[in-house]
Amino acid sequence: MTSLSTVDVSYNELDGPVPDSPAFRRAPAEWFAHNNDLCGVVQGLPPCVSLGTPTTDDRSKRHKIVIVAIIASVVFFLLLFIFIGAFRKREKDTVPVDNSHTKGGAFCVLNFVGRDVFNDIIEATEDFDAKYCIGSGAYGSVYRAELASGELLAVKKIHLPDTEGTCDEQPFQTEIQTLTQIRHRNIVKLYGFCSSPRRKFLVYEYMERGSLGSVLRSETAAELDWAKRQQHPT
Repeated sequence: MTSLSTVDVSYNELDGPVPDSPAFRRAPAEWFAHNNDLCGVVQGLPPCVSLGTPTTDDRSKRHKIVIVAIIASVVFFLLLFIFIGAFRKREKDTVPVDNSHTKGGAFCVLNFVGRDVFNDIIEATEDFDAKYCIGSGAYGSVYRAELASGELLAVKKIHLPDTEGTCDEQPFQTEIQTLTQIRHRNIVKLYGFCSSPRRKFLVYEYMERGSLGSVLRSETAAELDWAKRQQHPT
């Protein structure tokens, strides 16, 4: 090959790379005509592509795949964070806990978002003054509380022992557990409860017409015949 000056390989059905030698580099393109798939540095032939060297199109495709994978990952994690944030917010809104009262040992759990609800109720009832009392029983007294926002609440203040010391929490917790499990359209809605060493009370929806007992004993009792009375739980 080193002493070869010219070579004509046309019409030989050849394929593959043409050797890089002076004889082939100086040869005209027609000397390589009518072959299958020749390539090389000869003028008129396409350059040979190594199997290990990616073409520009291959590199472009790989770059596109990498970019799409990165974008898909970012979108996935972004949606995941949004879902987790929305789920946590829904849990927080469902049972908001007002911890702003922990200084005084008070703890509130309410089914509506309140401000400083414990202190709002104390202020609205003037620390459970008798003039706000709308009913009383063996276990507690019920007070009408109108908050500064205009919300009306019925607050059942639990009777605590006059003696100093820790009171029995069991009756209070039992009533809370029972009321949270009851579902009836004629039972007043329980919003939640507040508890402190000096005060324990349940927070209910306020009913303008009073309790069932007061209705049955009032002048409007005639409106409730026995059929209607049997529909109401006692």
